Amino acid sequence: MVASDRTLRTTILHSPFRTWVVRLLCLWWIVGCGIPAAWGQTDSVSNLPQMAAGAAKVVEVSRVFDPWISDAGKINFLPQLDDTVVPALKFDYRLAARPLVRLLPLRPIPPAKMGRERIEQLSPFYLKFGGGNNYSPWVEGYVSGGRSDRLTYSLDLQHFSSWGTLEVGDKLQDDAQEVAAPYSRTGMQAQLRGFTKKYHFNYYLGGRYRHAYSRFYGAGDTLVRAQDTLWKSPYSRHLGGVLFELGSTYLDSTHFQYLVRGELDGYSDNFDGSQWHAGATFEGHKDFDGQRYGGLLEVRHYGLSLGSAEHPNTIVSLAPWVKLYGDRWRVVAGVDLTYDSNGAQSEMHVYPRGHISYDIIRQFFIPYFEIDGRLEVADRVRLSEENPFLHPHEKVWNSSRNMELRFGARGKFNNDFGFHLYGAYALVDSMRFSVNGIARREIKKLHYQNGLLSTMHSVYDRGSELHLAAELHYALTSRFSAGLRADYWSYSLIQLAAPWHAPTAMGTLFANYNLRDKIYAGLDFHLTGGRQARDAAGDIVNLPTMLDLNLQARYRLGVHTSVFVDLRNLLFQRYYRYHLYPHHRLQAYGGIILEF
Repeated sequence: MVASDRTLRTTILHSPFRTWVVRLLCLWWIVGCGIPAAWGQTDSVSNLPQMAAGAAKVVEVSRVFDPWISDAGKINFLPQLDDTVVPALKFDYRLAARPLVRLLPLRPIPPAKMGRERIEQLSPFYLKFGGGNNYSPWVEGYVSGGRSDRLTYSLDLQHFSSWGTLEVGDKLQDDAQEVAAPYSRTGMQAQLRGFTKKYHFNYYLGGRYRHAYSRFYGAGDTLVRAQDTLWKSPYSRHLGGVLFELGSTYLDSTHFQYLVRGELDGYSDNFDGSQWHAGATFEGHKDFDGQRYGGLLEVRHYGLSLGSAEHPNTIVSLAPWVKLYGDRWRVVAGVDLTYDSNGAQSEMHVYPRGHISYDIIRQFFIPYFEIDGRLEVADRVRLSEENPFLHPHEKVWNSSRNMELRFGARGKFNNDFGFHLYGAYALVDSMRFSVNGIARREIKKLHYQNGLLSTMHSVYDRGSELHLAAELHYALTSRFSAGLRADYWSYSLIQLAAPWHAPTAMGTLFANYNLRDKIYAGLDFHLTGGRQARDAAGDIVNLPTMLDLNLQARYRLGVHTSVFVDLRNLLFQRYYRYHLYPHHRLQAYGGIILEF
């Protein structure tokens, strides 16, 4: 049966009968299928709605299914290498409450010019000098070396002072008066930096000196002004020190990354107060199969002397951590063990370390959650900058932020419009606030009355802090940028009636513009409200809202010469930095800038 079937099949395929069969099949296809198909296309096309682009188009499907994978299509079937180590550089972004307005924005070089444009010559010398109202001279100078990998140096000097008067008191109560309010700030800094390609490390060596002088100690209270004898002499403060850093410069994740830091500085004032500080830090990390292990070891010592009293403070911190990361996510877990030996109050603190973030839309929407804590050291240098009116003989204790929870999101709407939103909740021990001192004076025999002193003192409480913040930044072009930031705080305290002098709301709005490298202009507006102070009876005094509008402008006269103007407090507001400490209503400065 099989042989006969094969013979029949061969006869049909190789005989004249095959030709007639093929012709009949073609005729049947044309008459029976082709013509009705043509009629069907005509009817269906006439019933289709007309498109705006023109007549309807007919698409003929010539191949319904083709079970074959091209070489280009095979890329979709490659295995995913999820366990591969992804080298990731570390970038830190620090957002300040007050924006740093730069009147010389960087201009990126167009790609078409990168291959043929020569490197522009640097200006190693920069000098800015001028003055303003209230007899206020202003000098800034900067000198740097040329381009060099192994060694680059820089020297800079800044001096600003004011020798005018300030209005204190209240005109409505006929006690307003002009009093001398001189102050000055001088700073010098020298830096050496460089790196070696052979050994893959960079280095930094810097030295600094700063001096501050003031003789205005607030409006005070005429009732007890005679007892406030401490502030009858000028207050002069000096600071000097050196800082050294050494770190690796490997760009891949197969090497151990490290950073070594050492610093030594000293502080003194004319009220027999001094402090010397020494610190050493070592931190590093290493990657192993998509996991990063690292840690930090830090030792700091503060030798504080207030008159004849000695207040040593030694702080040792050990903070190991581990980081797991993928293409779009990252998780960090660790702990910070800090030992605070502060005289009679030595304590061990255990602070958590945690971070979780995931790129829902890469570079556009990245939510994150963090948990941490820290010890806020009562460094005399930081305290004098934060509140120069603090009593110079007062011992200030460290504050401990036992735990702080943060949840937020950062990203951008497009390549020009970025945002950052977050909320934080913290539990704090020894939360410190500044208040005016209180003294009693005998008005008549056995009759006393309290009054405020201009000297400030510290008060402490245990409580919680809620902080909400939002920040937007818009850069239309390299010539124009603008930004907005809003902050809100809420405190829950146990003993104190209010968070003295701490704001509950702050807002900042700024804009910068560069017109063809000829005119630079910057405008910023600041709002601070919700601050409360304590009066002599211990009651709450609501301080006025601070509204501050500033304008900076620069006009380039030539290649090496420019003129500048700086106007502060354009709204002529009389606001207070602290209770009894008003600011100038208007500060105007102008001068010349030289670059060579």
